[in-house]
Amino acid sequence: MNLTEQALISQANAFMKASIEKDMAFMRQNLHAQFLFTTPRGTLFSFDSFLSDFMENPKFTIELFELAEYTVFQNTGFGLLNGIIHIRFAGQDDQYERLTMIFLPSVDGWQIISIQGTFTAKPSN
Repeated sequence: MNLTEQALISQANAFMKASIEKDMAFMRQNLHAQFLFTTPRGTLFSFDSFLSDFMENPKFTIELFELAEYTVFQNTGFGLLNGIIHIRFAGQDDQYERLTMIFLPSVDGWQIISIQGTFTAKPSN
């Protein structure tokens, strides 16, 4: 694994930790201004609506959020992480989602410009 792949995985893990902790400073610094999040149910959040309607919404309290498996691809001008995440919202059962994260290089490392989630089964590993 090269340093860029490690940086993308580290950024994905930091995003998951910040989501659990509702770390708004991390989100403002590490999400691209044109960030888009498509939920597994097809709801689309922009940068502003992700912060106000998802991160600050007590209905979306995350207790567990981790990579179960992943692959990373990096090319000039962008990085991509595709994998399966294990996630649990407060008061709900564990679930698994296929997640694709797209990263753009920034002065400080990598910013997340897009996340797409799709419900999936638990990986068989």
